[in-house]
Amino acid sequence: MSATVTLSPESVKAVAREVARLMLQAQAPDLVDCNTAAQILGISPNYLRRIKDRYPHLKRGEGRQARLLFDRNALLQ
Repeated sequence: MSATVTLSPESVKAVAREVARLMLQAQAPDLVDCNTAAQILGISPNYLRRIKDRYPHLKRGEGRQARLLFDRNALLQ
């Protein structure tokens, strides 16, 4: 025996938004700043900035003032 459920258009949109939010949350890396990443690795933040290309990271901003954000999970591997 199967049951049929009828959803309003608003309910369908709400479910779709929640599914999209959960999918993005599952894909989004846990980003940490340079100081935290260096602490995880047991090195200085200055040294980490020099070797940053060894680890997955994002650069937010321009020039010397840009923030480096590292993927916490990749640092722990």
